[in-house]
Amino acid sequence: MFEQNTTKLIIVCDDKTVGYGNYLRQLVSTNDDEGDEIVGTKDGSIKVSV
Repeated sequence: MFEQNTTKLIIVCDDKTVGYGNYLRQLVSTNDDEGDEIVGTKDGSIKVSV
């Protein structure tokens, strides 16, 4: 009924930059919203793959 649209984000990196890719994934995937206040993107609205 109240389905949330999700966006798929694919982060492409090589062996030298995989640490940065994983860090970016963590930043995007952080659950930091409190109550009605949305910080950055809405929690759960982006699926990230590195």
